[in-house]
Amino acid sequence: MSVGLKLSQKLTQNLVLTPELQQSIKLLQLGRMEYAQAIEEALLENPVLEEVPAAQNSKDLLEAYQRELREYSSWDRLETGVNADRFRGNKRKDFDDEGEDFSLNNVACPESGLIDHLLQQIRSEEFTTLEKQILEQLLANLNSDGYFEGDLETIAHECGAAPEEAHTLLEYLQDLDPPGIAARDLRECLLLQAIAYGHINDLVYRVVDVYLEDISNMDFAKIAALENTTAEAVEAALQAIRHFDPWPGRIFYEETPIYITPDVYVSKINGQCEITLNDTGIPQIRLSDSYQDLLKQVEQASPEEKLFLEQKIKSATWLIKSIQQRKKTLLRATESIMRFQNDFLDQGISALKPLVLKDVAQELSLHESTISRITTNKFVHTPHGVFELKYFFSSGLRSFGGDISSESVKEKIRTIIRAEAPANPYSDQDLVGILGQQGISVARRTVAKYREMMNILPSSKRKKNS
Repeated sequence: MSVGLKLSQKLTQNLVLTPELQQSIKLLQLGRMEYAQAIEEALLENPVLEEVPAAQNSKDLLEAYQRELREYSSWDRLETGVNADRFRGNKRKDFDDEGEDFSLNNVACPESGLIDHLLQQIRSEEFTTLEKQILEQLLANLNSDGYFEGDLETIAHECGAAPEEAHTLLEYLQDLDPPGIAARDLRECLLLQAIAYGHINDLVYRVVDVYLEDISNMDFAKIAALENTTAEAVEAALQAIRHFDPWPGRIFYEETPIYITPDVYVSKINGQCEITLNDTGIPQIRLSDSYQDLLKQVEQASPEEKLFLEQKIKSATWLIKSIQQRKKTLLRATESIMRFQNDFLDQGISALKPLVLKDVAQELSLHESTISRITTNKFVHTPHGVFELKYFFSSGLRSFGGDISSESVKEKIRTIIRAEAPANPYSDQDLVGILGQQGISVARRTVAKYREMMNILPSSKRKKNS
């Protein structure tokens, strides 16, 4: 038996993701803002593309797309191996801060109202250059609630100071208005306010300092026994604590609302579901007329010019195809979801049914990964509000009338708790019984899990004495 090297040939088939297919897949999963930016970048990078004037309506655009694709998709001379232009993601510009002087006026913090309020008090004091550097770092580490989130040792090290200096300046900030500012946790925040309001040596201070956990559990009898006082005195201390502000920075912080622009509009007109894609704000593109004229003269061009033009036209054609495919897939996926969730359009969240990606994928003869991509970061406007398309996919629970969506169960739990008596809130076991009366069989631990997911406190902490 001889051992040696030899050459041989064999024919195999492999599935390869071409650059064009990768581009199409990427467009599917982009959210609205990223999608619009990708098109704008393509307009800048590819001279063959141009933006359609806003005066043209969507019907004209669709006809133009289809006409261009029919005309250019049959070109034999375009090389299949040419890489399509790739989109670049967002790049954040780095600014060079070298040489910039430390100044309390240059503190970068979104909660400018709070910072300005503190700076007005700080500017009346005299500080060394080192102290100003430390104060700048301390202010920059305040969050929107007014809490200090930094590390004193790290700040001291970066400023070339001793940790004691940073700690002293933090205590200085904590003496400023509003009371409780620059605290490192809730307990310290409330203690600072107790001191500011003259409760340094009384029951209010001790309740916050020692019995904060018992307060959350409403265990007044335990506190009264340990402090050798009455439950009424503990209740009076608690009333004083209720006037404290656990988020002293919020009154200076004006949060900018985030508006969601839906990708799809769904409405019901005369009993029929109407679905419309929202292209507002999305650049509409087409092949440039001037480059189509150049194409007619391509035989007279040099090889380099010809190759450049063919590559750009191939890239532009694939982009237009990918955009049309994205629109078609988004529309079909939304239609399928709404067919499954038709009762939701009439009755709201309580009528949601269990739905998984596989159900929609099978109906549309698409892969589950495609449905996952097209429903990611896509929002739909419905008669009951704006929802992410992913919201309509949820697991199910058994009920006497058939399976019911977990989101519907959550909504029912939320509705029941809203209607409960504040002095006698429902326990998780009570909720199980009420849901059972409505034909929904669910375990107590499942009710507890759903309640926690909705950030609803247990009954012991929801109870309010009249």
